[in-house]
Amino acid sequence: MTDFINFATERPNYFPGQYLLEDDFELQHKYLSDRQSYHNHSLHVSGIIEGLEVEVTPDKKGVLIKSGSAINNHGQLIVLKKEDTTFNSEFFKSQTIQKGELYIKYSEDKNAKQQENVADSYTRWIEEPILKFASIAPAPDKCVKLAILTINSTTGVISLDHKIREYSGLSLPNSDSKALTLRSGGNANPNLAVLTGSLKIEENLTVEGTGKSEFAGSLTVNGAVQLGGFTDKDQDEWPKFTWYCYCTSREFNWHRKRSN
Repeated sequence: MTDFINFATERPNYFPGQYLLEDDFELQHKYLSDRQSYHNHSLHVSGIIEGLEVEVTPDKKGVLIKSGSAINNHGQLIVLKKEDTTFNSEFFKSQTIQKGELYIKYSEDKNAKQQENVADSYTRWIEEPILKFASIAPAPDKCVKLAILTINSTTGVISLDHKIREYSGLSLPNSDSKALTLRSGGNANPNLAVLTGSLKIEENLTVEGTGKSEFAGSLTVNGAVQLGGFTDKDQDEWPKFTWYCYCTSREFNWHRKRSN
């Protein structure tokens, strides 16, 4: 639930000759930051946005993480500006974990200290993500998973498994506590859109492609159905087509089993 009590709903009104204080700039930043985080958190789901691919290094004993971005459950944007080579062969030599999860998480820290003798005189906040490798990654609200790594105990050779990679998508507001989301099928099915919930189409639906469509459950169609020229008036056009039709109209009430 959003903390609306501390949500910034006011912003500075600038005018020529105005005397500005630290609070004015902080309010401006909070006003913009609150709205961006609220949008990301409420209308998107956590996951990879682009890049962050994980590849095994040429010696097969380390991994390379490419630049990219992700968003976490708090609506924080995670940006890896350049490829990371932290997880090389030397890193894994010191590890006792034979199989674990590689993940990235948001992090920020103060930087560019202006006066050495003044404790809090930093002039910048720097956002630099943290990359970690652990037996089990933290809860989803703490990180975004990138890959599963398995290290051969004898040779040190690393094998990759990308099944835990999840990509960001849409979160649709609703009255139920269960999120209604739409995201891709991940690395296994990159061109598949996965919707967690039911779908109602009020206009026309056109499906094009050479693949196979499958339905796990009942399919209800209110209106005429035509499949490759086959209609309810052409019952014998596809002799090996398995179909059943129980229409509300009295004119049609037929069913037919698949012929061999």
